[in-house]
Amino acid sequence: MPAPVPVPSPAAAALPSASAPRTRTLHLAGDYHDASRLQAELSPLLSVSLEGDIIHVDLDGADYLDDNAARVLRRATLAAAQAGVTLTLAASRSGPLRFSERHLLTVRTPR
Repeated sequence: MPAPVPVPSPAAAALPSASAPRTRTLHLAGDYHDASRLQAELSPLLSVSLEGDIIHVDLDGADYLDDNAARVLRRATLAAAQAGVTLTLAASRSGPLRFSERHLLTVRTPR
């Protein structure tokens, strides 16, 4: 009698592989008077991201972004790129758009 052929479970086939890219969004909210709050919100996302992952940072909920926030966003974008992670900034409100223009940050706007 031949040995039974193992058949993979359909549930296992539906699970994403560990290498499947993940997309996460950080929605900023409130005031960012110093770099520490923004760093605290971005760091966990960067630390669990794998090569190919995408992190979107939505600036529209921020009421105030200190100049140090631009440095944090630049460093995070560089660190993400070095890890093979894409970090994008998004804004549609005038305040965050002016902030990004003043600090020469690349921001995508909804169409």
